[in-house]
Amino acid sequence: MKGGQKLPALDGFRLVAAFLVVCIHTSPFASWTELGDFWLTRVLARVAVPFFFMTSGYFLACSGWRGFGRTVKKLLLLYGCAILLYLPLNWYNGGFTPLQWLQKLLVDGTFYHLWYFPAVLLGLLIARQAARLGMPAALILAIWLAWQVTAIMVWRPVFLFLPQAMISSLQYRLTREMVFFSHRCSF
Repeated sequence: MKGGQKLPALDGFRLVAAFLVVCIHTSPFASWTELGDFWLTRVLARVAVPFFFMTSGYFLACSGWRGFGRTVKKLLLLYGCAILLYLPLNWYNGGFTPLQWLQKLLVDGTFYHLWYFPAVLLGLLIARQAARLGMPAALILAIWLAWQVTAIMVWRPVFLFLPQAMISSLQYRLTREMVFFSHRCSF
C-alpha cells in the first residue's frame, strides 16, 4: 500500500465505528427501549473496537511494518496522556498498590476503558514478531488458541473459590474479549 492512499470504505466505516464506540459508552437508547439499547450497544456496536484493533495491524502489515516504531511511540504517548488525564480520578478512588499499578499499566489500563492501549500495543508486538519470524496465519491461530484454552483451563478451578461478582467479571472477560483481542484473557 502506498503512503497516503485513501480507502473510502474503511474511512467511511471508521466514522461509523467511532459513533458505535460512543454508543457503547453512553447507551443512548437505554431510556427509550432497553431491548433496542441492548441490540445497539451489546450486539451491533461490538464490531467497532475489533475493527480499530484489526485495522491497526492491517495498515502496518501492508506497509511492510515500516513506521512500526513510530506507531508504537504515538500509542505510548497517547496512553501516557490518558493515564495523566485520569490520574486524579484514580487517586480520588483510592489509587492502587504498586502491583496493581503494574497490572493496570501493562494489561488492564489505568481506567476501565483504557484497556485498549495495552491490548493494541501487545497485539501489534505479537503480529510484528510473527511477521518477522515468517509464521503462517494458521500457526499463529493455533498458538493463540492454545494460549486461550490454557488460560481457561488454568483459571477454571479458581472459579470455585472466588466470590460470585469476581466469577461474573472473569466469565465476561473470557467470553466477550478473548475472541478479538490479544491478551485480555491472560489475567
